[in-house]
Amino acid sequence: RFSVRRVMSDLYRRVHSDGMVPLLRDLHRRSDSEEVVVLVVAALELVRLGGVRAEQRRPFAEVYLRPGSRKVDTDALEEERANGA
Repeated sequence: RFSVRRVMSDLYRRVHSDGMVPLLRDLHRRSDSEEVVVLVVAALELVRLGGVRAEQRRPFAEVYLRPGSRKVDTDALEEERANGA
């Protein structure tokens, strides 16, 4: 139902266009637990790849996703998804 690659692509584009995405606020708007898990995995993978960075000023505070230092090829993510990878 939910694709990690698609969510990665969407999230990466949103972070880079908006400059900042409040992750916890975004998670709280989701009603489907599978969608929440996919969003967390997608965010962690983007952080691992360096496409976004996560910031949190204190424990239990909002986690902000900001543009990272590396470019992620969102077209390749979409192609992999389309090819069933």
